Amino acid sequence: MKYSWLLLFLAVACANPIPPTGGPKDLDPPVIINTQPTNKILNFDGSEISLEFDEYIKEENLLTQLMITPNLKTPYKYKVNKNKITLTFEEPFDSATTYTFNFREGVKDITEGNVPPNLKFVFSTGNFLDSASISGTVTSLMTKEPLEDITISLFVHPDTVDVFTGPPRYSTKSDKEGKYIIENVKNDEYLVYAIDDLNRNLKLESRTEGYGFLTAHLTLDDYIT
Repeated sequence: MKYSWLLLFLAVACANPIPPTGGPKDLDPPVIINTQPTNKILNFDGSEISLEFDEYIKEENLLTQLMITPNLKTPYKYKVNKNKITLTFEEPFDSATTYTFNFREGVKDITEGNVPPNLKFVFSTGNFLDSASISGTVTSLMTKEPLEDITISLFVHPDTVDVFTGPPRYSTKSDKEGKYIIENVKNDEYLVYAIDDLNRNLKLESRTEGYGFLTAHLTLDDYIT
């Protein structure tokens, strides 16, 4: 009887799972291995783009994180499948226009949440890429400290759409250091605003949202800081 009890005990003990020892922490962000269409393609007339990475990915607040410029008037759909993300658009893009997709922190690897640095995708529906750009830093008027997550908006001057009716032609968000950059901008005259866009509608609610602006419009035909 003691012998039988010992065998039963050993059998149960051996059945207890032992957690595997962990390997080294993944510190490498996902790397793009393929895109459809190719990045910076000209004369694009499709309705879908996809980015494929070297490891499994996930999206995180993509609708908030992904900044598409010029801003789209219609919604889009997206799908993540293993190591690929696909965006589908129901309405055609504007003609002769350069579009920039800035994913910011909307795409991460599925294990450690590593973010691909400066993940952007660019294409043109015309026969060239717009090349003007603007960059700068947003700071608090009172404290002089940099401000994060502030919406920087470019409005064509003059235009019937303004900061109160929106949306802007181009926009982006400031980072943790208050810095921002908007690239592949079409040569034109622009008004520049910085808005603490609390309700994320790309319009200024002056009673509830902080804002700042440049008093004079800018001519963008090159790189301006």
